[in-house]
Parts: sequence; C-alpha cells; structure tokens
Amino acid sequence: MLLAGRWPCLPDYLARVPDPRDPRGVRHTLTSLLMAAVAAVLAGARSFTALGDWVADALLEPLDLAGCVVFADAMHTQRPQAEFLITEKNAHYIAVVKRNQPGLYAQVKNLPWPNIPAGARQRDRGHGREEQRTLKAAAVATGLAFPHAAQAICLTRRIRP
Repeated sequence: MLLAGRWPCLPDYLARVPDPRDPRGVRHTLTSLLMAAVAAVLAGARSFTALGDWVADALLEPLDLAGCVVFADAMHTQRPQAEFLITEKNAHYIAVVKRNQPGLYAQVKNLPWPNIPAGARQRDRGHGREEQRTLKAAAVATGLAFPHAAQAICLTRRIRP
C-alpha cells in the first residue's frame, strides 16, 4: 500500500526480489538486470532473445566501435547483432557458436578440422590435472550462414587428471 507522500521508485521495489543465482558467478546486480528487462519490454521486446538484443544494442549504440573487435558469447550469437556490428558500427566480431544455433553449429562442426594445422598449442598443469588447448583457424571463402562470417576458429580443450 502506498502512503501519501511516499512513492518508492521502481529500483527500490526490484531490489526486494530475491536473487536465486550463485554469488560466485554474479557480475551484475539482479536489480540492474531487471531494470534493463523493464526498459526493453517498454521499448517493445516480447521475448528473451528480443530483450537480449535490445540491451546489447542499447549498450553498444553510444560507443565508437569502428575497427574494434567485439566478443559475443553464445547467447549473443545472433544474426541481427552481427549485422548491427558490421554495418552500423564498422566493427568486427568473434561469436561463440554452440548448439543454440543448430544450423550454424553443424556448418562449423563439418569444416575439415582434421586437415587444418594447429595455429597454436598450449599445455598447462594446475589443480592436479593437465590441460591441453589447440587452436585452429579456417577461412570460410564460401561463407557460413551468418552475416559477414569470414573465418571460423576451433578451440579444443582436453583435460587429463
């Protein structure tokens, strides 16, 4: 119930929402994420993907990214975002491809990786295990079914106890 003269603001209400996330992985407060979601919905976002696109565009819009490389995790590996970065921001991108993009994932997985030499290899030992990473890169002259894709990179990681 609101009392006369006492109008709490939206962030104060949202700050009362319990955060179910494990604190070890938290980068942003739940209140800031909920405020971004509210703004995206008020701007017309009607799905989680649209919400993520709106937030990413809102964060990137004021920045001069010409010539910069923007790294996107699998959730942001979306065609409209790649198109926005290339055509509107004159930027480059590295986008993680996982199974949330099944067609694109299949295209990348079916590249001739066994025939491509490793560009870099790294071995580390720590926490009682050995970790080996191999990095390969391939030009995709015919292109992938993703805007302006010119190369694919394969990072393989093997862990041994």
